[in-house]
Amino acid sequence: MKSLIIRKSSDQIISKEAEEFNKLISKIEKLKEKNILKNNELENCLDYFSKKGIRIIKENSSKRFEFALLLFKLFDSNIVSSGNDKDVIAELLLYQLNQIESYYDIYIPPAYEAFEKEVRTHPAFVLDKEDVETAAFLIRDELEEMGIDLDIDFEGWIKNGGTIEDLQQKIKDAIPENDRKQFYESQEKSRNRQPKKSTKKVKETQLVEKNLNDLYRQLARVFHPDLETDELKRGAKEELMKELNSAYESKNIYAMLQMEIQWFAESHDRLEKLPEEKLGAFVLSLKEQVKILNAEFKEIPNHPKYNILHKATFPYYCDSIPTFYTTMNGLELDSKDLMKTIASLGDGTNRKIVKQFLKEIKMVSRMMPFGY
Repeated sequence: MKSLIIRKSSDQIISKEAEEFNKLISKIEKLKEKNILKNNELENCLDYFSKKGIRIIKENSSKRFEFALLLFKLFDSNIVSSGNDKDVIAELLLYQLNQIESYYDIYIPPAYEAFEKEVRTHPAFVLDKEDVETAAFLIRDELEEMGIDLDIDFEGWIKNGGTIEDLQQKIKDAIPENDRKQFYESQEKSRNRQPKKSTKKVKETQLVEKNLNDLYRQLARVFHPDLETDELKRGAKEELMKELNSAYESKNIYAMLQMEIQWFAESHDRLEKLPEEKLGAFVLSLKEQVKILNAEFKEIPNHPKYNILHKATFPYYCDSIPTFYTTMNGLELDSKDLMKTIASLGDGTNRKIVKQFLKEIKMVSRMMPFGY
């Protein structure tokens, strides 16, 4: 593939427009490489996840479930008697449930849902009135930020002994799925609404469009298969015309320029002979191409096929691909630690072992959130 960089002989001076053109071409080439690299990295993550990641999450969730069953047994036993010890066990148990549920869309251990319901309805784990009130007002504030008014008397609902489950049902009843979908779509359109363009911007846009149209018509006269009399070349022209149409529809002037230089051997120096006005029009088009490539780079991780990776490493995945591998490695280590802890506790009836376990948990909790 021939380069689009404008080169002059040693005794010639490159104009400012030509210099800017060259800078933009170099930038576009780097951005294209950057986008390809990002795609390759994500594909590697996807391949790793399908071969190993799912197994890691299944193993981790299964071990957490096994640990949670043991903790619940300890909580209800007379082995753990003090209120402080029970609070430690309860907090550690709820942590396990939350961790398991964070991978709900990927894997949930068999019998987990029945167990989770049993825990949540246990008298010791039911939210008291103060907790319900706090949770309810947090939900209300969140809905208000989204611009949703449920017309619910939160104060009255709390006084009448409402539960979080009741509130979730009220939300579901008040905002049907179709309405929720329309709301999110309208929000997206509002965010994407473009501000009114200035007169200068409109003129620049018109110049870009004219430049694209001129180049497209010029290339179409050469590539259109209906204008080819040689049957042997018609097939190749059909493919070239498809490429041209694709580049034109996406306003990819870089690709169109590449096609032109590649096809016309005699026009290797064509760019050097372009008048400044025409070169300036190309510069405007290439600037738009840079914006498109930057936007594409940001959107690469949001492709639907990578959703599973978001779910596997939420909420860190979008920030860093290495975090994906760190998360997977962390889950593997967690599973090993859980296996050791479960093995050391046995059936949970040895008071001495349970006492030592609680002592270690309290020491860890002073330094960091529960890590089991």
